[in-house]
Amino acid sequence: MIASFTLANSQVFQLPPPDQVADHLAANVPRGPSRLVSWVPMMAFFAVLVISLTFDHVIAAVLPWMALVAVLWFVSARARRVRRLERQVVEVEEMVMLRHHLPTLERAWQLLPSLVDVPAIHGRMVSCIAHCLDQLQVYDSAILAYSFLIDRLPGDHDQAVRLSIERSVAQLQIDHLTDADDNLRGLRGLVLSINNTVINGAYQFSQLVQHVRTNHFEDAVALAPVLVEQLRPLGVEAAYGHALMALSYHHLSDSSGKADVDVWWHRATLLMPAVELIHRFGELRVLDDRSIPSGDQV
Repeated sequence: MIASFTLANSQVFQLPPPDQVADHLAANVPRGPSRLVSWVPMMAFFAVLVISLTFDHVIAAVLPWMALVAVLWFVSARARRVRRLERQVVEVEEMVMLRHHLPTLERAWQLLPSLVDVPAIHGRMVSCIAHCLDQLQVYDSAILAYSFLIDRLPGDHDQAVRLSIERSVAQLQIDHLTDADDNLRGLRGLVLSINNTVINGAYQFSQLVQHVRTNHFEDAVALAPVLVEQLRPLGVEAAYGHALMALSYHHLSDSSGKADVDVWWHRATLLMPAVELIHRFGELRVLDDRSIPSGDQV
Protein backbone atom coordinates (compact mmCIF):
# COMPACT_ATOMS: atom_id res chain seq x y z
CA MET A 1 0.00 0.00 0.00
CA ILE A 2 1.44 3.40 -0.99
CA ALA A 3 1.62 5.88 1.88
CA SER A 4 0.41 9.39 1.25
CA PHE A 5 -0.67 12.57 2.99
CA THR A 6 -2.75 15.57 2.04
CA LEU A 7 -0.99 18.86 1.38
CA ALA A 8 -2.35 22.29 2.22
CA ASN A 9 -3.47 22.82 -1.36
CA SER A 10 -5.48 19.57 -1.28
CA GLN A 11 -3.00 17.71 -3.48
CA VAL A 12 -1.85 14.32 -2.25
CA PHE A 13 1.83 13.44 -2.23
CA GLN A 14 2.45 9.73 -2.76
CA LEU A 15 5.66 7.81 -2.31
CA PRO A 16 7.37 7.81 -5.71
CA PRO A 17 8.06 4.51 -7.48
CA PRO A 18 11.55 3.86 -8.91
CA ASP A 19 10.78 5.16 -12.40
CA GLN A 20 9.47 8.45 -10.99
CA VAL A 21 12.57 8.82 -8.80
CA ALA A 22 14.82 8.15 -11.78
CA ASP A 23 12.97 10.73 -13.90
CA HIS A 24 13.04 13.36 -11.16
CA LEU A 25 16.77 12.95 -10.54
CA ALA A 26 17.58 12.90 -14.26
CA ALA A 27 15.61 16.11 -14.76
CA ASN A 28 17.45 17.82 -11.90
CA VAL A 29 21.09 16.86 -12.36
CA PRO A 30 23.35 19.34 -10.55
CA ARG A 31 25.26 21.82 -12.64
CA GLY A 32 27.23 24.93 -11.89
CA PRO A 33 25.90 28.39 -12.63
CA SER A 34 25.92 29.30 -16.32
CA ARG A 35 29.16 30.94 -17.44
CA LEU A 36 27.11 33.35 -19.51
CA VAL A 37 25.13 34.41 -16.45
CA SER A 38 28.35 34.79 -14.49
CA TRP A 39 30.03 36.97 -17.10
CA VAL A 40 27.09 39.06 -18.34
CA PRO A 41 27.23 41.59 -15.47
CA MET A 42 30.94 42.25 -15.95
CA MET A 43 30.59 42.36 -19.74
CA ALA A 44 27.75 44.86 -19.37
CA PHE A 45 29.83 46.96 -16.98
CA PHE A 46 32.80 47.11 -19.34
CA ALA A 47 30.52 47.92 -22.28
CA VAL A 48 29.06 50.83 -20.35
CA LEU A 49 32.56 51.94 -19.36
CA VAL A 50 33.65 51.99 -23.02
CA ILE A 51 30.56 53.98 -23.96
CA SER A 52 31.23 56.51 -21.20
CA LEU A 53 34.81 57.00 -22.41
CA THR A 54 33.70 57.34 -26.01
CA PHE A 55 31.04 60.01 -25.52
CA ASP A 56 31.66 63.33 -23.83
CA HIS A 57 28.34 63.77 -22.05
CA VAL A 58 27.28 64.06 -18.43
CA ILE A 59 25.08 60.97 -18.72
CA ALA A 60 28.01 58.99 -20.08
CA ALA A 61 30.01 59.92 -16.97
CA VAL A 62 27.25 58.62 -14.70
CA LEU A 63 26.63 55.35 -16.58
CA PRO A 64 29.63 53.40 -15.14
CA TRP A 65 28.48 54.13 -11.59
CA MET A 66 24.97 53.01 -12.42
CA ALA A 67 26.34 49.85 -14.03
CA LEU A 68 28.53 49.16 -10.98
CA VAL A 69 25.52 49.48 -8.68
CA ALA A 70 23.58 47.07 -10.91
CA VAL A 71 26.42 44.53 -10.86
CA LEU A 72 26.71 44.72 -7.08
CA TRP A 73 22.95 44.29 -6.74
CA PHE A 74 23.03 41.25 -9.04
CA VAL A 75 25.88 39.59 -7.10
CA SER A 76 24.20 40.37 -3.79
CA ALA A 77 20.88 38.94 -5.01
CA ARG A 78 22.56 35.69 -6.03
CA ALA A 79 24.30 35.43 -2.65
CA ARG A 80 20.99 36.04 -0.83
CA ARG A 81 19.33 33.33 -2.90
CA VAL A 82 22.05 30.80 -2.04
CA ARG A 83 21.79 31.66 1.65
CA ARG A 84 18.00 31.26 1.52
CA LEU A 85 18.33 27.85 -0.14
CA GLU A 86 20.97 26.86 2.41
CA ARG A 87 18.56 27.69 5.24
CA GLN A 88 15.82 25.63 3.58
CA VAL A 89 18.16 22.66 3.20
CA VAL A 90 19.15 22.89 6.87
CA GLU A 91 15.45 22.92 7.82
CA VAL A 92 14.88 19.75 5.77
CA GLU A 93 17.88 18.07 7.41
CA GLU A 94 16.49 18.97 10.83
CA MET A 95 13.17 17.37 9.85
CA VAL A 96 15.07 14.21 8.92
CA MET A 97 16.70 14.13 12.36
CA LEU A 98 13.25 14.49 13.93
CA ARG A 99 12.18 11.44 11.86
CA HIS A 100 9.32 13.24 10.08
CA HIS A 101 10.07 11.21 6.99
CA LEU A 102 6.93 11.59 4.87
CA PRO A 103 6.54 15.39 5.05
CA THR A 104 10.33 15.72 4.78
CA LEU A 105 10.36 13.70 1.59
CA GLU A 106 7.65 15.90 0.04
CA ARG A 107 9.49 19.09 0.93
CA ALA A 108 12.86 17.80 -0.30
CA TRP A 109 11.26 16.55 -3.52
CA GLN A 110 9.78 19.98 -4.24
CA LEU A 111 12.96 21.85 -3.29
CA LEU A 112 15.37 19.81 -5.41
CA PRO A 113 14.79 21.64 -8.76
CA SER A 114 15.80 24.92 -7.10
CA LEU A 115 19.20 23.48 -6.20
CA VAL A 116 20.50 22.31 -9.58
CA ASP A 117 22.77 25.33 -9.90
CA VAL A 118 24.08 24.97 -6.33
CA PRO A 119 25.89 21.60 -6.43
CA ALA A 120 27.31 22.04 -2.92
CA ILE A 121 23.86 21.62 -1.35
CA HIS A 122 22.10 19.67 -4.13
CA GLY A 123 23.74 16.44 -2.98
CA ARG A 124 22.60 17.00 0.60
CA MET A 125 19.01 17.23 -0.59
CA VAL A 126 19.25 14.03 -2.65
CA SER A 127 20.74 12.35 0.43
CA CYS A 128 17.68 13.43 2.44
CA ILE A 129 15.40 12.03 -0.26
CA ALA A 130 17.27 8.72 -0.28
CA HIS A 131 17.22 8.45 3.52
CA CYS A 132 13.48 9.20 3.72
CA LEU A 133 12.64 6.70 0.99
CA ASP A 134 14.74 4.13 2.86
CA GLN A 135 13.02 4.79 6.20
CA LEU A 136 9.61 4.70 4.49
CA GLN A 137 10.54 1.27 3.08
CA VAL A 138 10.41 2.26 -0.58
CA TYR A 139 13.66 0.40 -0.98
CA ASP A 140 13.89 0.19 -4.78
CA SER A 141 13.46 3.95 -5.00
CA ALA A 142 15.95 4.53 -2.17
CA ILE A 143 18.56 2.38 -3.91
CA LEU A 144 18.22 4.51 -7.06
CA ALA A 145 18.72 7.72 -5.07
CA TYR A 146 21.73 6.29 -3.23
CA SER A 147 23.26 5.17 -6.53
CA PHE A 148 22.70 8.62 -8.06
CA LEU A 149 24.89 10.12 -5.32
CA ILE A 150 27.48 7.35 -5.17
CA ASP A 151 28.12 7.54 -8.91
CA ARG A 152 29.00 11.25 -8.55
CA LEU A 153 31.52 10.85 -5.71
CA PRO A 154 35.04 9.41 -5.64
CA GLY A 155 34.84 5.77 -4.60
CA ASP A 156 37.00 6.29 -1.51
CA HIS A 157 35.19 9.43 -0.33
CA ASP A 158 33.82 9.10 3.21
CA GLN A 159 30.32 10.04 2.10
CA ALA A 160 30.40 7.58 -0.80
CA VAL A 161 31.36 4.78 1.58
CA ARG A 162 28.59 5.71 4.03
CA LEU A 163 26.00 5.89 1.24
CA SER A 164 27.19 2.55 -0.17
CA ILE A 165 26.68 0.95 3.23
CA GLU A 166 23.16 2.39 3.47
CA ARG A 167 22.40 1.17 -0.06
CA SER A 168 23.58 -2.31 0.92
CA VAL A 169 21.21 -2.35 3.89
CA ALA A 170 18.35 -1.31 1.60
CA GLN A 171 19.31 -4.14 -0.76
CA LEU A 172 19.22 -6.61 2.13
CA GLN A 173 15.74 -5.39 3.05
CA ILE A 174 14.37 -6.53 -0.32
CA ASP A 175 16.48 -9.71 -0.43
CA HIS A 176 19.00 -8.53 -3.01
CA LEU A 177 21.45 -10.61 -1.05
CA THR A 178 24.09 -11.11 -3.73
CA ASP A 179 24.28 -7.42 -4.61
CA ALA A 180 24.52 -6.46 -0.94
CA ASP A 181 27.20 -9.07 -0.25
CA ASP A 182 29.30 -7.90 -3.20
CA ASN A 183 29.02 -4.29 -2.07
CA LEU A 184 29.89 -5.01 1.55
CA ARG A 185 32.88 -7.15 0.61
CA GLY A 186 34.16 -4.36 -1.62
CA LEU A 187 33.75 -1.80 1.17
CA ARG A 188 35.57 -3.71 3.91
CA GLY A 189 39.04 -2.42 3.06
CA LEU A 190 37.82 1.17 2.64
CA VAL A 191 36.03 1.10 5.99
CA LEU A 192 39.21 -0.04 7.74
CA SER A 193 41.33 2.60 6.00
CA ILE A 194 38.94 5.48 6.74
CA ASN A 195 38.78 4.74 10.49
CA ASN A 196 35.66 6.85 11.01
CA THR A 197 33.56 5.78 14.00
CA VAL A 198 30.22 6.57 12.32
CA ILE A 199 31.18 4.65 9.18
CA ASN A 200 32.54 1.77 11.27
CA GLY A 201 29.28 1.65 13.19
CA ALA A 202 27.20 1.74 10.01
CA TYR A 203 29.28 -1.07 8.52
CA GLN A 204 28.94 -3.19 11.65
CA PHE A 205 25.18 -2.64 11.54
CA SER A 206 25.06 -3.68 7.87
CA GLN A 207 26.90 -6.90 8.71
CA LEU A 208 24.40 -7.59 11.48
CA VAL A 209 21.48 -7.05 9.08
CA GLN A 210 23.16 -9.38 6.59
CA HIS A 211 23.57 -12.13 9.19
CA VAL A 212 19.92 -11.80 10.25
CA ARG A 213 18.62 -11.75 6.68
CA THR A 214 20.59 -14.90 5.83
CA ASN A 215 19.61 -16.63 9.12
CA HIS A 216 23.22 -16.76 10.30
CA PHE A 217 22.26 -15.94 13.87
CA GLU A 218 25.40 -17.43 15.40
CA ASP A 219 27.51 -15.06 13.29
CA ALA A 220 25.30 -12.20 14.44
CA VAL A 221 25.72 -13.08 18.12
CA ALA A 222 29.49 -13.21 17.62
CA LEU A 223 29.36 -9.41 17.12
CA ALA A 224 27.77 -8.86 20.53
CA PRO A 225 30.90 -8.10 22.60
CA VAL A 226 31.73 -4.95 20.61
CA LEU A 227 28.33 -4.00 19.26
CA VAL A 228 27.25 -1.45 21.89
CA GLU A 229 30.40 0.65 21.51
CA GLN A 230 30.54 0.35 17.73
CA LEU A 231 26.89 1.37 17.27
CA ARG A 232 27.02 4.24 19.75
CA PRO A 233 28.07 6.84 17.09
CA LEU A 234 24.84 6.10 15.18
CA GLY A 235 22.78 7.77 17.91
CA VAL A 236 19.16 6.64 18.26
CA GLU A 237 19.42 4.48 15.14
CA ALA A 238 21.71 2.18 17.12
CA ALA A 239 18.39 0.88 18.46
CA TYR A 240 17.90 -1.13 15.27
CA GLY A 241 21.18 -2.95 15.86
CA HIS A 242 20.34 -3.71 19.48
CA ALA A 243 16.92 -5.01 18.44
CA LEU A 244 18.38 -7.26 15.75
CA MET A 245 20.87 -8.63 18.27
CA ALA A 246 17.96 -9.42 20.58
CA LEU A 247 16.27 -11.20 17.68
CA SER A 248 19.43 -13.21 16.97
CA TYR A 249 19.61 -14.35 20.61
CA HIS A 250 15.90 -15.15 20.44
CA HIS A 251 16.45 -17.56 17.55
CA LEU A 252 19.34 -19.22 19.37
CA SER A 253 17.93 -18.92 22.87
CA ASP A 254 18.04 -21.68 25.41
CA SER A 255 17.29 -21.16 29.07
CA SER A 256 20.48 -19.11 29.53
CA GLY A 257 20.11 -17.05 26.35
CA LYS A 258 16.70 -15.58 27.19
CA ALA A 259 18.27 -13.08 29.55
CA ASP A 260 20.42 -11.81 26.67
CA VAL A 261 17.30 -11.31 24.56
CA ASP A 262 15.75 -9.16 27.27
CA VAL A 263 18.93 -7.11 27.79
CA TRP A 264 19.36 -6.29 24.10
CA TRP A 265 15.66 -5.59 23.57
CA HIS A 266 15.69 -3.27 26.58
CA ARG A 267 18.66 -1.39 25.12
CA ALA A 268 16.80 -1.02 21.85
CA THR A 269 13.56 0.26 23.36
CA LEU A 270 15.41 2.78 25.53
CA LEU A 271 16.46 4.49 22.31
CA MET A 272 13.36 4.01 20.19
CA PRO A 273 9.75 2.87 20.75
CA ALA A 274 9.08 -0.75 19.95
CA VAL A 275 6.47 0.23 17.36
CA GLU A 276 9.11 2.04 15.30
CA LEU A 277 11.55 -0.86 15.56
CA ILE A 278 8.89 -3.28 14.37
CA HIS A 279 7.81 -0.97 11.58
CA ARG A 280 11.37 -0.97 10.22
CA PHE A 281 12.03 -4.69 10.78
CA GLY A 282 8.78 -6.63 10.85
CA GLU A 283 10.46 -9.79 12.14
CA LEU A 284 10.98 -8.03 15.49
CA ARG A 285 7.27 -8.45 16.22
CA VAL A 286 8.06 -11.70 18.08
CA LEU A 287 9.87 -9.64 20.73
CA ASP A 288 7.21 -6.99 21.32
CA ASP A 289 5.71 -8.50 24.48
CA ARG A 290 8.97 -9.25 26.30
CA SER A 291 9.42 -8.23 29.90
CA ILE A 292 11.94 -5.44 30.49
CA PRO A 293 14.76 -6.00 32.98
CA SER A 294 15.70 -3.14 35.28
CA GLY A 295 19.06 -1.49 35.78
CA ASP A 296 20.52 -2.01 32.29
CA GLN A 297 22.49 0.80 30.71
CA VAL A 298 22.93 1.54 27.02
